[in-house]
Amino acid sequence: SRLFRTLMKMGGLTADQAEDLAESAYQLARANKVNPSAVMKDVAGATEVFAKFAKDGSKNILDAAIQARKLGVSIHETATITESLLDFQISFREKLWLNFLMWMLQQCKNL
Repeated sequence: SRLFRTLMKMGGLTADQAEDLAESAYQLARANKVNPSAVMKDVAGATEVFAKFAKDGSKNILDAAIQARKLGVSIHETATITESLLDFQISFREKLWLNFLMWMLQQCKNL
């Protein structure tokens, strides 16, 4: 399946490891009262997100997908939101820096 290929390629897992990980994620999703099929679909369709955030292991991305589904969103949506927040933070920091520079310039003019 697409999920196994994603886990094998991005997570560096064997077919058996991918199957075991998917089964444990399925059970974890059920235990968290989240639709396991939705989680599996999210992970299988989020290879770009997987590539960014799975460097510490495939289990992290599956756990994140389960938590996202508990919030009613996909892992892809949470990644998009996170990136937007980071962009906002960078933009805010740049505006603060610009305001500081403008203030310094004004102070220099007043001397």
